[in-house]
Amino acid sequence: MSLTAFDIARLPRILFGPGRIAEVPAQAAAWGRRVLLVTGGRSFFGTGRWEQLLSGLQAQGLEWRYTQVLDEPSPQLVDTPVDAHRDWRPEVVLGIGGGRVLDGFWSGRQNSLP
Repeated sequence: MSLTAFDIARLPRILFGPGRIAEVPAQAAAWGRRVLLVTGGRSFFGTGRWEQLLSGLQAQGLEWRYTQVLDEPSPQLVDTPVDAHRDWRPEVVLGIGGGRVLDGFWSGRQNSLP
């Protein structure tokens, strides 16, 4: 089965498809310099894409911090990292993963970082 790449232009912007991870650092840089990176469990780290992403963020001159979403989304799941990173003032929230990552942070936008 072949996957067709696509974008969803509304906020949050979603990039999907093979090789699209290479586009992410430049997309993030267009929005700001401080990136809060949100992933799911461990599967992303075992693919080699983690290092590719970090190299790309560094090449764009971006600062980043990291948090994981391991459980089903809840208000506390969103509030905890928002509170932990509020003083750092991220300009971009970058979610890499599936439902837990995207649902958790985009459904919790009412608690968004300043």
